[in-house]
Amino acid sequence: MEGIDLPDWNSFEPQLQELRDELATNAIDKKCPELLFRGQSDSEWQLATTLERAGCQGMSFDAYYR
Repeated sequence: MEGIDLPDWNSFEPQLQELRDELATNAIDKKCPELLFRGQSDSEWQLATTLERAGCQGMSFDAYYR
């Protein structure tokens, strides 16, 4: 997926609407699919859970929650 650089926050909403319109046009049922935002400023960064960042790989959720 390609990134889109915008000059400012005010440019975000029109660009998002354009993307949603394009997706809806190409969708089978003509409904816009949900868009997901990962919240990272660099798409090359790996996604990691809190447990992974804390060095707790393999820990069960139950053990973490306790």
